This record gives sequence, structure tokens and C-alpha cells, in this order.
Amino acid sequence: MKSSRVLFFVLIGFLSVILLAGGYGYVWARQALLDKKQSVEKTHLEVIDEQKRTEQLVTLSRRYTEAKAKLDEINRALPRDSQQTEILLAIQSAANESGVLLPSVQFTGAAQLTNPQLNQASPSQGFYVVPLSLKLSGAYDQLQTFLDKLERLSRYNSVSTLSLTKTLADKNKLDVSLTLNAYLKP
Repeated sequence: MKSSRVLFFVLIGFLSVILLAGGYGYVWARQALLDKKQSVEKTHLEVIDEQKRTEQLVTLSRRYTEAKAKLDEINRALPRDSQQTEILLAIQSAANESGVLLPSVQFTGAAQLTNPQLNQASPSQGFYVVPLSLKLSGAYDQLQTFLDKLERLSRYNSVSTLSLTKTLADKNKLDVSLTLNAYLKP
């Protein structure tokens, strides 16, 4: 009986050690899983935050590209120098495309010896203006097409004066004198 009692206490002790070790292992594993879960949640939140930042950067990149394209358009439409040759070529092209005769184009601004980039430009309301005097002739619809093409030039401009007279030789033709202002950035 003594040996069965010793065996019983040994088994109880062994079972107690196993239960304590199992309980400790359970608590340790549970804590390790909770720590890992928190780590995974933190990493998940960091990934979501990084995705949001990436989306914001992509959006900003698109906006920058759009703004750069618009800035290039603005720089073409409103250059920093007079670019007289480009103005003349654009006006001549508009006249040829509309069928208007353009016998005379003249820059009427004062020469700028101190700054050749602003040649014949004068300051006006925060911009520089390069005035041109044009004489042309054509039918009414041709003149209308020409004025429409002037309005759609890649460069900002405005017609400041316009006078029409009928020609004596052909009653369907009009002689036109107009002053055109091309604009520059200050």
C-alpha cells in the first residue's frame, strides 16, 4: 500500500507539473499570439497609410503634369519676349487660310534699345503690349474667318481698332485697317 501511495503522489506531482507547464505554455502562447496580432494590425495600418500616401502622390503627380502642360500653354500664349517673327508668321498663315489679302503689317511700338526682348513693346495694365497695324482686303466671310483665326492664335492678342470701307473696284470686297495688340508677360 505504501508503494501505491507513493506512486499516487508521484503521479499527482507529475500531473501537477504537466498542468502547471501546460498552463504556463497556454499563457505564454496566448500572449505571443496577442503580441503577433497587434504587430500584424500595426503593419496593416502602416500598409494602409502607405497606400493612401502613394495615392496622394499619384494624384499630385497627375496634377503637376496637368499644371505643367497648362503652364507651357500659358508660356506660349503669353511669352516673355516679343517674338515678332512668330507673330508675323501666325498672322500671315491666318490670312492665307482665310483667303484675305494682307498687303501691309507694321509694328507700331517704340524700339526698346535697352531690352531687345521687349522690342516695340510698351507696358500696359500689368502686361507688355506689342501693337501691330494691319491693312487687308477680302470678302465679308473671308474677313470674318480671318478675325476668328486671329482670336484662336496660340498667343494672347486683341483687336483694339477696326475700320471697314467698301472697295470701289469690287463691291463684294472690303478694305480693312485694324490695330492688333499682342501681349507679353512682365
